[in-house]
Amino acid sequence: MKPPALLDQTIARLLVGQELRKGSGILKATRGKLRRLFCLEGGRLVLAASNVLEEQVEEVLEKKGLLDPASRAALRESATAGKRACSSILLGRGLVREADLRAALEARLEELLFSTMAWPDGAVEFAPGRPNLEGETPVSLSPVALVLGYARRDPPALDVVRRRIGSPALLLRRAAGAEPGMLDPVARALLERCDGGTSVAELVSTAAVPEPESLRALHGLLLAGLVETAGQPSPRRDPRAGEPPLTREECLARLASAESGDPYAVLGLDRGAPPEKVREAYYAIARRYHPDRFRSGSLRDLLPRFEGFFTSVTEAYNTLSNPESRAEYERRAAIGEEAGGARGGDTARIARQNFLRGRALVEKMRWTEATAFLENAVQLDPEQADYRLELGRLLTRSSRRRSEAESHLRRAAELEPAKAAPHVALAHLFKLQGRWREALEAAREGLRWEPDNAEALAVVADLREASRRPDADEGLRTLFRR
Repeated sequence: MKPPALLDQTIARLLVGQELRKGSGILKATRGKLRRLFCLEGGRLVLAASNVLEEQVEEVLEKKGLLDPASRAALRESATAGKRACSSILLGRGLVREADLRAALEARLEELLFSTMAWPDGAVEFAPGRPNLEGETPVSLSPVALVLGYARRDPPALDVVRRRIGSPALLLRRAAGAEPGMLDPVARALLERCDGGTSVAELVSTAAVPEPESLRALHGLLLAGLVETAGQPSPRRDPRAGEPPLTREECLARLASAESGDPYAVLGLDRGAPPEKVREAYYAIARRYHPDRFRSGSLRDLLPRFEGFFTSVTEAYNTLSNPESRAEYERRAAIGEEAGGARGGDTARIARQNFLRGRALVEKMRWTEATAFLENAVQLDPEQADYRLELGRLLTRSSRRRSEAESHLRRAAELEPAKAAPHVALAHLFKLQGRWREALEAAREGLRWEPDNAEALAVVADLREASRRPDADEGLRTLFRR
């Protein structure tokens, strides 16, 4: 007998289904006396409501410091007496800025939805139709993005996520109507590889992000119904059956193919290769040269190089499989060829192209791809402070790579000691790590070269304020003692 769907899956699929068909209506969730409503219009979540006093809009605004207790009480009285929505009263009286109100409403909707999806039990029903939003301040949030956000934090234990996904041998395929454009880069890359012949284990082991991130993104796709199971492979199925064994000569030649940084060369493709050839090349290389094959045996000394190579392969696939990034790469490559002569002949030029591409990807919040480009830039031209500064800032985002971030930022400061930017970036990094004194010293060093630097001044001000809090640790408290 098929097990019953969990509540989060039921809610996720109802909401995502409405987004796919651009539907409108109200999803009602109840658990005992608790009732919550989620309104959709044109496939977007626009409003949330709850019958719990602590979850009302005015309570949330007070908790966020956007509304004082007296104004909150008067607001509730006016809303009850006049039967008007709190939002219209708030904006009409100028009690809160519209931008702040919308931000608070978005955060409230997300929190109410996530906590509802995490209920161990409850009932859910959906009533189609256009909701009455008169007097309300609607927001516009994507159910797909919210479901993926929920999967990034719930369930907290990774083992539970694995159990909910199922056997690593399961084959997955894209569900009808699932569009990559709806997704963040991690989920999009996974969805594009769910072709009915690739297993959960293969998807996760060859992903461009750490295993926990890829597992949670896969769980989100399954929750949303954007991916479905396509059965299990035969127990005897071996994707490398019949292939000749790896030789050192072959491996060294394959490593050399990635040295130029040209994604076509990395994947062994002609410049006009169609998308299906890009996909085939990526899978073939991932199967034959995945770093796990080099963890033992006579070729294990090549493991560090193949770990870097596989990053280049993944980046090449991400660049060429996406029409937008492929066109951008071609445009920049053409500019570089016109300005610098033969392709690959000018290391500094190639490094600069990698840096500019990486910085553009940072602006688009495509962190993994940006990291690969910036690392290539630093490797090709290690004495450029700007390259190390940009890479250090990006690596600061990852708690696992902050020691590398510090190394790049310190080198950037050594290369250009009279610039404030690397010192300020170090101050932010130290602050994240709780290294208060070093953060203050780095910020002050930045101010020594640029006395009006707003970021450095903000770091100093934040540390000063934090040192006055009753719960501040001793190291923080002593920073500003004379």
